[in-house]
Amino acid sequence: MPIFKVSGQLCFCASVPGCVEPSLEDLLQGQLGAPAFLNRGFRSTGQAWTATSPQHVLARDLEALFPPGFLDHAFAVVRNPVDRSVALFHRHRDRAGTIPKDMRLEDWVERLKGFDDGDHERFDNHFRAQVDFLPDTARIFWVEDGAEPLNAWLKEMGGTGVAGLTPPPAEAVAPVTRTAIEALYRRDMDRLGYGAARPVGVFMHVFYEDVLEKLLEHVRRIPQPFRLYISTTATNDLERIAALAPEAEVRVFPNRGRDIWPKLWGFADKYDQHDVVLHLHTKKSVHSGLLRNWLDSILAALLADGPRIDAIIEELRTDRAGIVSPAIHPSQVKHCRWKKNFAEAQKIAQKLDMPLRPDDNAPFDFPAGSMFWARTDVLIPLVKLDLSQDHFPEEGGQTDGTPAHAIERLYGVLATRMNKDIRFLPQPA
Repeated sequence: MPIFKVSGQLCFCASVPGCVEPSLEDLLQGQLGAPAFLNRGFRSTGQAWTATSPQHVLARDLEALFPPGFLDHAFAVVRNPVDRSVALFHRHRDRAGTIPKDMRLEDWVERLKGFDDGDHERFDNHFRAQVDFLPDTARIFWVEDGAEPLNAWLKEMGGTGVAGLTPPPAEAVAPVTRTAIEALYRRDMDRLGYGAARPVGVFMHVFYEDVLEKLLEHVRRIPQPFRLYISTTATNDLERIAALAPEAEVRVFPNRGRDIWPKLWGFADKYDQHDVVLHLHTKKSVHSGLLRNWLDSILAALLADGPRIDAIIEELRTDRAGIVSPAIHPSQVKHCRWKKNFAEAQKIAQKLDMPLRPDDNAPFDFPAGSMFWARTDVLIPLVKLDLSQDHFPEEGGQTDGTPAHAIERLYGVLATRMNKDIRFLPQPA
């Protein structure tokens, strides 16, 4: 876990073995100075405080070492799991001699399937899944993209870039071995985007049943495979909802937590099946005549037509954005502040280990209206909190100051803390 100081900020580099040669920490030392938690001689000193080198400690151990909010940024360079595995195999067999010389790659892959923690530690965690090294908030860079994206980000942080990113060589492998490696590192394939694209997840909350048909008309413009999840209340006509949306999985919840709780925690078990998600709800904004047409403008932005929807999904899948949101409604710009919501947001943020830095007068970006496209990994920290509906007050027509309003704003904080952009779509004509 090398930690560099960049312009007074502590930047944690999740050192993933087998992705860059020479190692990423070696490349960065020349630009950023000597890091902490880097020790390649840890086995020879006789003073090892960890079973692996400190640079290869897993993300799960960070919580025991650093208090919440101690590290300002986290980042990592990752690699196609098949190429990485092949390169590490040859490094250990042909150079380090830690794998028998007569071992075949396909036999080694079979052996890896039975590895426990002790086995992994003997190889300094080199054969761990890449995602085991990555904190939830880490900014991810792909070695296949070259050094430019990493350098641009480092310069934003106030540092300087590296000359280049060169992956260790990896030879071609037989299709059956490739398939076995992909299965072994399925979590890497899925989270890091190296597998086949998974269907989009559309999470829709239906409170005003008469608006459902309008939402479905727009959702069905999505030109890629998608799965539709509908949450609703027992007061609605469930048979009619099922008839209008036979492709949907419908779940019924008490009317608590607005659209926020049902979309996040009512379907918490579904998020890991998708890389990109869309949040919608049957918005009416009955408290304000100025917002009478807000839903129409939101749908026109998020679900305009097939080509524009494809472009949004591609932007999210390639990690150029974390959230894609409609433009802020003109009447809502003045509300893009914490206002009455800071105290509740701080409680939740502290559970996320990302305490807020308050400035009640400063506007900030978030998807006002809580309808947006997002990368799943931006929302996962919230989903993992597993808040119950009891955390939310009974419905009373509140227009501000509830946990739902706080979480709506936290979407924006999560994206920016994870160093992912929030992109606002142009206001429809």
